[in-house]
Amino acid sequence: MHRQNIPPGTGEVKTPGVDFAFILDLTSRQAEALVKAWLPAWRREGDEWVALNPTRADDTPGSFKVNLRSCEWADFATGDKGGDLISLRAYLDGSSQIEAARNIAAELGIDAAAEPVGLTLEAYAKAKRLPLDLLRGLGLETVSGPWGKPRQILSIPYRRRDRSLHRCRLRVGMAKAADGTPRMVWDKRPEKTGVILYGLDQLPARGCPVLLVEGESDCHTLWHRGYDAIGCPGAGTYNPARDDTELEGYEIIALIEPDQGGATLIKQLARSRHRGSIKIGRLDGFKDASALHLHAPERFDGVLKAAIANALPLDSLTELTPGQEETAAGPAEIKLAPGEQARITDEALAVIQAHGSLYKRGGALVRLCGDRLIEIDEHWLADYLSRHVKFHRMKEREGQFVPVPADAPAWLCKRINAKSGERGLPELVGIINAPTLRADGSLLNVPGFDVETGLWLRQGAWPAIPEHPSRNCLEAAWRVLWLPFSEFPYVSNDDRAVAATAILTAIVRRTLPLAPAFSFDAPAASSGKTLLATCVAELCGGEPNIVAECAEEEIRKRILSVLMDGQPCVLLDNIKGMFKSPALEAFLTTQRYSDRVLGASKMAPSVRFDEATAPRPHLIRNSAPVKQNATTP
Repeated sequence: MHRQNIPPGTGEVKTPGVDFAFILDLTSRQAEALVKAWLPAWRREGDEWVALNPTRADDTPGSFKVNLRSCEWADFATGDKGGDLISLRAYLDGSSQIEAARNIAAELGIDAAAEPVGLTLEAYAKAKRLPLDLLRGLGLETVSGPWGKPRQILSIPYRRRDRSLHRCRLRVGMAKAADGTPRMVWDKRPEKTGVILYGLDQLPARGCPVLLVEGESDCHTLWHRGYDAIGCPGAGTYNPARDDTELEGYEIIALIEPDQGGATLIKQLARSRHRGSIKIGRLDGFKDASALHLHAPERFDGVLKAAIANALPLDSLTELTPGQEETAAGPAEIKLAPGEQARITDEALAVIQAHGSLYKRGGALVRLCGDRLIEIDEHWLADYLSRHVKFHRMKEREGQFVPVPADAPAWLCKRINAKSGERGLPELVGIINAPTLRADGSLLNVPGFDVETGLWLRQGAWPAIPEHPSRNCLEAAWRVLWLPFSEFPYVSNDDRAVAATAILTAIVRRTLPLAPAFSFDAPAASSGKTLLATCVAELCGGEPNIVAECAEEEIRKRILSVLMDGQPCVLLDNIKGMFKSPALEAFLTTQRYSDRVLGASKMAPSVRFDEATAPRPHLIRNSAPVKQNATTP
């Protein structure tokens, strides 16, 4: 059966009794749920839902598709097509678009009238069972909508920590969730001011526990119930680079919803520099705090406190979240098909990005292995993809096309490795074993990957570090730090000062753009030069890479090697006579160092700490000398 062609953009928008603009907005926001309900058979491929066409004898999937992002649909076998989900519903039902719009409105539990009241403050308070005074005190108000006809909508102010206004987010209506809970629908217009966390102006003093939730209404509910909370305006909107600073110093417990949005929020939090201290809680039997408040108000405190008490560390859950490692629903699935290498590559990269365990470094794809960074080759990547993705090809069997398991294609691994800076992965600068300071003076003390610096802080037990230490505290800390270095036989106080500079530089070298090398001189052997240099190097986060041969070619090779491996320090030991090295001088004066190895150009960030020891004074440009007496320490 062939239906009439319904081109994109048609829509009887001015038909009395139906507000097409409002319903189109709702359907675009719930496209996937609606299309799955209308066309339950078959699968999703990227942004498209591929199904059998129920209006004709269709037993071969592939020709009938709905784009879940644009809402356009088409049957390429018949030429039927449309530009929105109202026209799709009309096509499937064999009805007019007016009837289809009304059916959709009924399905969503909304009024299809041409001039509905979108959402007033009073209606929102009633639907969510929240006090009007609370909401008014937070700045919520009813305003006129941006459309030509009068519609009242809800304005929710987003304020910064200093209470200055960032923007107002507009809620234009209510829809029903699957459990009957009223859910808000928001204005689709671009938010030119950008997104920030909701409730920054309501945060308590740092050090207090704070619940992290999705959306504003859960925040309103928790504040009403007496709990400190902050909200992400959408599960995928948490941005570590922007939001981590706001959460600094708080004990964060994220209340995760049991859906794809919850999995997305976990994925975003897994990239936070606070991931080592974030906990994940779930409300047993309830989607979110608002649903708990509406359906079981008498159990609210008990269920919420149980969720807090049973919250698990984020690091223990990231391997079980959809889109990252294997999930309760299994690994991600990718369909292999001729002519679709770009799609397959993008989907594979999306899995790698979501998993969060691979990084880029100097254009190479790398992974963490203990205290080293290992460059990934095509064979390792093929094994990785096979463990985290179910690849399949469609094969015809007994007249039906069915998915058949397949291995990760060799071409896919080569293409991902070749993409260099186009993989959408964060750059991993290096690994540190102890807290350090960022370039802006803030403290990096949360284990895991730090977005701002590109450093990975390993787990460890460190004493508490005050955010604003007193002078007495700093002096006491320096006495403890200097004690093991104090008995080396320095020639003068100037040499002690340079040694102290080397110690402090080693601690923060990873976050400095440039720093000098340090040389340790003495007129005789066994004066403690190498011991002193090695002790300072330990503060970089590991044992130094010692270079005994100081030929220029060997220095070039070793510099590039330690950079690519992410090792923290290189030590040029037992230098004799006048020493010159163009490679080392170039390395010390640039933030990125490149060289050629076996005909391939390699580039890496030059954020390493260099030391040299020598039996007598020598010359290295951009170095600071520490002179010692011949006395053995």
